Amino acid sequence: RDPKTKELFKGKEFHLSQIMEVFGALDEDGSGELNFAEVLHGISALLKMEQTEPRIRAFLKKELSNEDGKGQYTADTLATFLHKRTTQRKLMRVGIVMDNVTQLVIQSLEIAPGTRSCERLTEDLKIMFSNDANASQREEALQDFKGGIAAMRQESALFSSNHFIEELLRLRRPKSIPRWKILIKQIFEKADLDQCGTLTKEEFTNALQSHGTQARLESMNIDPEVVEEMFDIIDVDGSDDVTEAEMIYGIELMLKLREESEHFDLDDLRERMPQRHQQHQEHQEQQHLRESTEEEHPTLQLTRKATTVASEASNGSPR
Repeated sequence: RDPKTKELFKGKEFHLSQIMEVFGALDEDGSGELNFAEVLHGISALLKMEQTEPRIRAFLKKELSNEDGKGQYTADTLATFLHKRTTQRKLMRVGIVMDNVTQLVIQSLEIAPGTRSCERLTEDLKIMFSNDANASQREEALQDFKGGIAAMRQESALFSSNHFIEELLRLRRPKSIPRWKILIKQIFEKADLDQCGTLTKEEFTNALQSHGTQARLESMNIDPEVVEEMFDIIDVDGSDDVTEAEMIYGIELMLKLREESEHFDLDDLRERMPQRHQQHQEHQEQQHLRESTEEEHPTLQLTRKATTVASEASNGSPR
C-alpha cells in the first residue's frame, strides 16, 4: 500500500495472497522472516523467472496450438505433450513442479471432481509424471488417459491454450528446482537404453564416465566419484539396479548430510538408508497383494486404479 513500494512494482497490482505466497517461497528456513541472503536469492530467482517467461510462453503456445493456429488444444494433445520427459524437464527448469500440474490438467479439461472418471484420469497423470514409472508404464498410463477421455466422448473437445498457459505459469515458484535434479534426470534417461525404468551398475557407471557429465556435476559441487560409489547404498531394495527416484533420493540425502556435517562420509549415508529400504519393502508387499487379488478376481481389474487412489489417500502417501 505504501506509494514507494507501489513505485517499485512499476504500477503492477498484486493481491496480498500473492505477496504472501512469494514470501513463503523465499523463506527457505521457514522462520517467518526473510534474511538478507534469502532476499538476494529471491530477487535473483524472480529476475530469472521474468527473463525466461517469454521463451517458455512461446514454447507452450507453439506446442498447444492446433493446426489452424487458433490457439486451441484437445485433451489428447495436452496429455501427449505433458507425457514427454523433455517437456517435464523444461517445466522443471522454470520452477514448475509436475505434481502441481496434475490438478491443473483435470480442471482445465473440466473433469467433474469426485467422479470415478476424475479419479482414474488423475491416477493416469500421476503415473505419467512419476519418477518411479518406467517408459512402458508411462505409455500405458497415457493410453489409459486417452481411453478415459474417449469414453467420456470428449476427445474432440477444444480448450483455450492461452487460458491453460496462464494458469500453468502461475504454478512457477521463485525457489527453482535444483539444477542437479534436472541433470540426474537427463543422465538417467540417456543411460536407460532399454527404457525399463532402472539402471544396472554397469549402466550407472558408464553414464558417469562422460567428461561432460563429470564437469557438470563438479560445477554443482558434486563429486562424480562419490556418486559412482553410492550405487550399492542407493540400491535400497538390493535388486542390483536403481530407479531414477532412488538415485535422486540418495543424492538429495547425501547433499543434506554434507551440509549438516563437515566430516561427512558415505557411512553416514549408509546409516540413513535402512528406513527408506523398509518403506520400499512395504510398498512392494502392498503392490504384490493387489496383483494377487486381481489374479484371483479378474473383475477387480476394472476398479484397480480407483481402489489405489482411495487406499493411498487414506494412508497419506503418494503412489
